[in-house]
Amino acid sequence: MNKIIIHGRLTKDPEQKTYGENKILCSFSIASNESKDHTDFFNCTAFNKTAELILQYFKLGKEILVYGKFKIGSYEKDGESKKSYKVIVNEFDFCGTKEDNENTTQATPQATAPVVEEDDEDLPF
Repeated sequence: MNKIIIHGRLTKDPEQKTYGENKILCSFSIASNESKDHTDFFNCTAFNKTAELILQYFKLGKEILVYGKFKIGSYEKDGESKKSYKVIVNEFDFCGTKEDNENTTQATPQATAPVVEEDDEDLPF
């Protein structure tokens, strides 16, 4: 079983990309404070409806709780094999105080986005 849950804040606005035929994804990074003196950073990718909702409701600094799976990839750079680490987001929850969420539109969706399962073969990496 491969499940990961991360709570943190976006380090920049989510970036939208397209792949396949009219499919979208968004990439973003989350800073999660493990302790007062240590912060971990996670690269995240969401697909289709989940990506659309994150793009619509989340910006730099916004607090989020993501549920997904941890993926390890590999690539070549300067003749060396490198590894990449990414969280594939299946669900998310809104977090934070009412004041934090005042800048979102009034039509906020359910607290949890629908689960979107992607076949690993379909993913663009």
